[in-house]
Amino acid sequence: MNLSREILAGNRVLSIGGTFNLASIRTELAGRITIGGIGAGSVETASAILSDVLWIHQALRG
Repeated sequence: MNLSREILAGNRVLSIGGTFNLASIRTELAGRITIGGIGAGSVETASAILSDVLWIHQALRG
């Protein structure tokens, strides 16, 4: 599993602004899944996403 944060140039397809957040996940079975929505702030959002990703990782490991 790899996890990273990226800041994209304004002309990129996935570029967003303001407090809107976007997570793009690539999976073997479903391909790329992209989820977006209004965020609570960078630290809070990063914490929530990391928590969810770790929960999914643990659930898949059994």
